Amino acid sequence: MKKQTLILFYFLSIYVIIQFIWWGYLLIKMTNEFKAVHQVTGNKVSMIIGEGTVFLLILLFGLWKLKSSITKEQELSKRQHNFLLSVTHELKTPLASIKLYLQTLLKHQLSPDKNKELLEKTLIENKRLEEVVESILLSAAIENKQIETQNNWIDLLQLLNDLKIKYNQKYQKEWIKIYHNQPTCFLYIDEFIFKTICINLIENVQKYVGINEILEIHIQNDQQINISFIDKGEGIPEKYHSQLFEKFFRIGEEETRKTKGTGLGLYIVKEFVNISNGKIEYFLNKPKGSVFKITLPQAHQSK
Repeated sequence: MKKQTLILFYFLSIYVIIQFIWWGYLLIKMTNEFKAVHQVTGNKVSMIIGEGTVFLLILLFGLWKLKSSITKEQELSKRQHNFLLSVTHELKTPLASIKLYLQTLLKHQLSPDKNKELLEKTLIENKRLEEVVESILLSAAIENKQIETQNNWIDLLQLLNDLKIKYNQKYQKEWIKIYHNQPTCFLYIDEFIFKTICINLIENVQKYVGINEILEIHIQNDQQINISFIDKGEGIPEKYHSQLFEKFFRIGEEETRKTKGTGLGLYIVKEFVNISNGKIEYFLNKPKGSVFKITLPQAHQSK
């Protein structure tokens, strides 16, 4: 992006210099010839006005492109800065907790139950670290086109039901419900990729909406397979809809943000859906909330 901006800038600068030299030469020449060749001078004035108009249009277009490029670079730089801040926080917090738990275990004689509790907390923080590192590695693999897929037939309803049970048990609350229009639904897809898509969308709802609102997962098994994740939170302002799936994008400033995250979750979802030859769309739910709708092709092969 920076190289393209510089090339455009240099091109416009050189063009401006050449144009002014040419105009200066013509004006000097016209001054000397004005009285003797009035009609010819009039033609040259028309030519200069025409060239000037073309030049002005090119200049305005170039400046607009230049401004757009600079704005995009600034936005990307801001996102990268926020990403570094969020990753630093996401890494330091569990590391500090793990250190504290281990120091407590080493320095104090605790009851077996307390030892078990601290070890379980250590494992939870370790899992949190693992998830952050995995999202960064996945993002890098996507960027470098290093994702390899192994498609197989999976029982879509069973996989989603397993995730529902897992997250309902984790938070000890029945906050995920599944609805489907067919008794069975099989999908020909890479299981890791599809599971990652679903987990990221579920955890996105958990982080930004919470578990006090029901998350509905609707599966429409027709000519295509449509999977909609529907919540009843506040929804996302329309001005951010076009940026939702961009890398590092998060609403707000990292210094004042209360929700954890790296800005990679929805980016990974979008790229994994693309890899699976599908598409993902975002809609505002009515009367409130969000809808993330995934459309995947229906494979017509024998199972």
